[in-house]
Amino acid sequence: MTAERDNATSAEALELAKQFKFDLCILDVRLPDGNGIQLCQEIHQLQPGVPVLYYSAYASDEEQEAALSVCGDAYLKKPVSAAKLEETIAELLKSKR
Repeated sequence: MTAERDNATSAEALELAKQFKFDLCILDVRLPDGNGIQLCQEIHQLQPGVPVLYYSAYASDEEQEAALSVCGDAYLKKPVSAAKLEETIAELLKSKR
């Protein structure tokens, strides 16, 4: 089963995390009702070990490093090629096994 949602709020994402086991989370650092770093921490409380990819147009190199030091496994700054996105997702899913 796949739980997929575009433009979800933090609250919606947490509800999905309570209902479904995630293979991977792709989060922006800026969300309509919060931030992806905090959401990552909350999802990890519900589902420890789920890989998290930040995919965002925001953040300097320092902000990316700070986000990854708190929670998350990879960070891609938009724009990025579809091939790079697919490669990163595949690596994260492989590392989960």
